[in-house]
Amino acid sequence: MKKLGIGILLTGLLSLSAFGATHHNEVKTAVMPKHNAKMVCPPHNKNREKERERERILIDEKRLDIRKELLNENPDWKKIEKLNTEIAVQEAIIRTQNMKERYEKQANDSIPATKLVPAQRIQ
Repeated sequence: MKKLGIGILLTGLLSLSAFGATHHNEVKTAVMPKHNAKMVCPPHNKNREKERERERILIDEKRLDIRKELLNENPDWKKIEKLNTEIAVQEAIIRTQNMKERYEKQANDSIPATKLVPAQRIQ
């Protein structure tokens, strides 16, 4: 029984080391993918980020007002509904702006493959 257990253990270790030996981490020099390149924030985006931060703060303030109203013994449901509607409208506007920016960015980024330099072409 012990010999069988040791045999299985050794076989497992041997197969694991053989599997590990065949998978070397190769360093590939490739062009940065588009989604990583978008992470770099150009200077013209800083004003937009400030605007977005203001919008987020306004939404958070409305959510805080809702929480305050819910702490009351008799909350004013009309006021809560109004605040929720304002939050939903503001979030919808932000989503639409994001969609518009992504669409415009995608339209601007679509360059024919013949115009790319060799380093930009995907290998």
